[in-house]
Amino acid sequence: MSEGSPLPAHVPADRVRDFNVWAPPGFERDVHGAWKALQDGAPDVVWTPRNGGHWVALRASAIKECFEDYTRFSSRCILVPKEAGESFQWKPVTLDPPEHAPYRIHLTAAFAPKAFRPYEPRIRDIARQLIESFRERGRCDFQSEFGEKMPIMIFMEIMGLPLEDAWTLKGWSDRMTRRVDDDAGDVTQAFDSYLRPHVRARRDGSGSDAITALVNSRVGGERITEDDGVILVTSALQAGLDTVANFLGLAFTHLARFPELRRQLVADPALIPAAVDEFLRRYSVITIGRKIVEDTQLGGVELKAGEMIVLPSMLVGLDERANPDPDTIRLGRKGASEAAFGGGAHRCPGERLARRELAIAVEEWLAAIPEFALEPDVTLTYQTGVVPVATSIPLCWDVATTRPAA
Repeated sequence: MSEGSPLPAHVPADRVRDFNVWAPPGFERDVHGAWKALQDGAPDVVWTPRNGGHWVALRASAIKECFEDYTRFSSRCILVPKEAGESFQWKPVTLDPPEHAPYRIHLTAAFAPKAFRPYEPRIRDIARQLIESFRERGRCDFQSEFGEKMPIMIFMEIMGLPLEDAWTLKGWSDRMTRRVDDDAGDVTQAFDSYLRPHVRARRDGSGSDAITALVNSRVGGERITEDDGVILVTSALQAGLDTVANFLGLAFTHLARFPELRRQLVADPALIPAAVDEFLRRYSVITIGRKIVEDTQLGGVELKAGEMIVLPSMLVGLDERANPDPDTIRLGRKGASEAAFGGGAHRCPGERLARRELAIAVEEWLAAIPEFALEPDVTLTYQTGVVPVATSIPLCWDVATTRPAA
């Protein structure tokens, strides 16, 4: 081992891997490949001395067991090293059942289909406007000109926040998802200072935006406090400003590399929802942790209370034991196992909004730009963290093959 914490006495030597979950070997070129290489060459659960020393679950069965059993695997701490995770305390993300349920129910309602369906025409408008801003140029940096902009613009409208503030908020969010060794308290304070005036102004409000819905929600018959309102809105922003953008980049990189699939979707747009399901399985991105509550067994090893275990969601979708031929996007796949939005009681409450955004993005792009590819001789590079992302995705196309967005 090149660095790290001493090996605990109960950890078998054959379970040890010198692996940094925030910088897997080779992640700069292929994040998913870096994780898959570890999965293929290791037992179901391993120990790494990095980031304070912790366990890593590598197979779908073990990862899902941790997600689903909050009595043994707590969300009170979700990042490693544990010291960093313990400074990150946002409701309901770091609450366990039953305490988290009264808060989560309001997040679920705020981003349920009934709540976001009125925004669907606007989601399409935003996608079309962005596409038209570069379609006739014949090229774009997908990540910066579409992948990031579209979901952020949508989310700011749903939250009822000024679009000009989006990139400041995105920067704070990135500090949590890219720089996990940063001081979470600084980011929390930044969100608090920005959001508190918005929360205070919408208490007793009647607006249709998500902030108004969240800050006037009730827990135990009482309206939530202003402080809890700020924390709930912060949690929503943290999720909404990042994950969809990264999924979009990975999905469109795949479409650029596999024209047969792309043309199949152009010919039959009804297949797009199935493609989105497969993209989410194949390119899951979130890496999150759980704190072990009690001495327990998992994957043939003994885990001790107080230790941390990291759950890389992408390895659920890439596990050939759960998904035969996992690298392939198979539109007719049945019974796929995935953890794109986590699992168990903490599965992302914005999942249905995210899936709809992804489907609309693919529909509108393929209707306007059906033929595209990565720029020649491009090597994509990635940043890693809780949610990895491609730094740039340069795409190109023949303008003559396009048509104006509707």
